[in-house]
Amino acid sequence: MKKPEKKATLKDVAREAGLSVMTVSYVLNGKKLNHASEESRRRILDAARKLNYRPNLHARRLVTPKNNIIGLLIDSQAPAFYKDVMFELEKLAFVNDFRLQIGMMHESLDSIRHYIDDFLGSGVNNVICLSHNYPDFGAQIPVLFESFGHVVFLEEPQGPTHFPVVAADHYSNYFNAVSELLKRGRRRIFSCRRHYHDCAFSESKRGFLAAYQTAGIPGAEHFWRIMETSIWHNHETAEHELNKLLPEKPDALIIHEDESLFWALRVLKRSGIRVPEDIALFSANLSNYGKAATPGFSGFDYNSSEMGHRLMKHLLNSFEQQNPPSPPPRELIPATILWQESC
Repeated sequence: MKKPEKKATLKDVAREAGLSVMTVSYVLNGKKLNHASEESRRRILDAARKLNYRPNLHARRLVTPKNNIIGLLIDSQAPAFYKDVMFELEKLAFVNDFRLQIGMMHESLDSIRHYIDDFLGSGVNNVICLSHNYPDFGAQIPVLFESFGHVVFLEEPQGPTHFPVVAADHYSNYFNAVSELLKRGRRRIFSCRRHYHDCAFSESKRGFLAAYQTAGIPGAEHFWRIMETSIWHNHETAEHELNKLLPEKPDALIIHEDESLFWALRVLKRSGIRVPEDIALFSANLSNYGKAATPGFSGFDYNSSEMGHRLMKHLLNSFEQQNPPSPPPRELIPATILWQESC
């Protein structure tokens, strides 16, 4: 009779990754996440998947087989870093003996309700929500998750919740970016985005204005501009929006994400406006595509790997807590600001 294949242990993963057992344990169990570098985490996750590592710690906690499923909700048109967070969660779920059941929709409260019903009908008790901040109905969403035992939100919901939240530090991100642009001699920095009634919008604006106030430069309120569309999908949309801004002679533009920035770059070039000599371009959601642009885009890298780890940490911690802390944890993750040729 063939002997059953030996299960991989933490020591095996540590040996494969070339790291200590303690570091491997911290990463795979979502504890002391600042203990390991980004490269170390990647090596650990790759080693765990290669060796088909399966921890046993959840077997004692799970009541039914369905409870090893994490329901994950995400908008199909979410910012790029949300999708990067989802990819990180998939890897972390695997090595922690979970699987993801993904619900994908776009600005539909009915779709969110249907997915929540699907999760509950399947016995799912664990949810990570990456889709809840909508101008028209976002405040109605948090209460829909009260039937689940363990929930974590990416970004602060518009309605009250007793579940943990992991969010980008939008105030500090904008304050630091605008402060640096001001130091580089940019004075008319226009932020171009759609108006959302959520914490990300209000905190970004607060950081933007605070940077101007700290520098003692007036007029910043006028530079915070609301666009008709959040993403510029074509030349016509970008040209329409920029034609409203360029007569005011901005010397820097903070634009919502890379796709819009590419179209803006094209419109500016056709207008004979040089980047960065005449105007600097900054992405509020920088992706690898933006980093590879010519000129390379500057912008916020939201540290998606760290966000994924923090979300999973709070979900795992919630299994251990008989009485959840009040108020629930709120973790702010600062972005890395990458400065390239566009500024």
